[in-house]
Amino acid sequence: MSTVNRQAWSRRMLITVISIAAMACNKDEQADTDTEALVSIAQGVVQKATSGNSINDALASAKAYLDENRNNVAEAAERIKSLKEYQLSDQALAKIKERMQEAGATISRLRVELAAEMARNPAVDQAVEDLIQTYTAAVQGK
Repeated sequence: MSTVNRQAWSRRMLITVISIAAMACNKDEQADTDTEALVSIAQGVVQKATSGNSINDALASAKAYLDENRNNVAEAAERIKSLKEYQLSDQALAKIKERMQEAGATISRLRVELAAEMARNPAVDQAVEDLIQTYTAAVQGK
């Protein structure tokens, strides 16, 4: 291979490596944004369900908030699922796992925070379970 051909090949390889690295960074950033959205929406549901003048008003507010954001949850979860491990850094993969667990734990915390109300009132119990199931179904793409 001549010197000119080697230099051209080296340049092409360098451009390829830079392009791959840039795509990986972009995928890491997208995964970070999407997992943050999942956690944030779960936190919003919990916040709305646990604050308000009455438990019924709070649960209605949480349901309305989740209904407004259900497509955002589903779209973010779908983008995360579509990523391949080789497209992401090890740090991004670890962060995805951590944040997905955080989102699940956050939405499930409704059962703990509203346990007394759920025990007293079957309608509250059903409303809380519906919130959790709706969020979970959106994450699972159902």
